[in-house]
Amino acid sequence: MNPTKQSTEQAVLSVMSSRSKLTTAEIAAATGRGRSAVAKALAKLEKSSKVERHTGRRDGARRDPDRWGARKGKARPSAGPGTERLRSCLNTSWGRAWALGIESFWVT
Repeated sequence: MNPTKQSTEQAVLSVMSSRSKLTTAEIAAATGRGRSAVAKALAKLEKSSKVERHTGRRDGARRDPDRWGARKGKARPSAGPGTERLRSCLNTSWGRAWALGIESFWVT
């Protein structure tokens, strides 16, 4: 790897610092990287609260592409270490029932 070459995340952030609300394809064209690499970089940057996704609107069955922008201001606090475990527990049928307080779920 060339030490002077920017990582995809750095390239995406540098493009987004001068423009706002770009599609993945537009960012890929501006950085010279592939759409798949840019999409992966955007997912990482979104998780670290450096960029934010603006979901594309729907027009009947057609959906416009999502647009991405650099997050301005304070970043959202990251989730604690137990958050992912809690989410995975709540994604089970008994976890959803517990979260909703449905006691009849347990009666067979």
